[in-house]
Amino acid sequence: MDSVRSLPGTTKLLLALILIGLGARVSTASDRRLVGIWHGEIAYAGQYGDLRYDKRHWLRIASPDGMGRTTYTYYSGSRFLAESVETFRWGLDGNTYWEQCISIHDDRGVHDCSTAPRNKLISSSTR
Repeated sequence: MDSVRSLPGTTKLLLALILIGLGARVSTASDRRLVGIWHGEIAYAGQYGDLRYDKRHWLRIASPDGMGRTTYTYYSGSRFLAESVETFRWGLDGNTYWEQCISIHDDRGVHDCSTAPRNKLISSSTR
């Protein structure tokens, strides 16, 4: 336990997110409002691997079983550059939405999420 106490705060948060992700399940009717398909597009300069893009499109699917998949498509102008697919677990813990990345698949293969922490924790409040 002393080794956990000596970890930096961000590492502790990441560890907590992983433990939450492993223990939580999506089961109540209130969780159903987050089940579905979303898509979007944003224009901004970025880089994916060694490719520079100026537009990114995403298609996100969240299933009732607590699993999800987001497909990211990268463009330079109207020219397609690359695509990646992230699989994740998701759920609610009270008013806190969480996501835990499982894997990322692109033209270079399947990768774990260790190189880019993709855990998300979003809390909502009625205050």
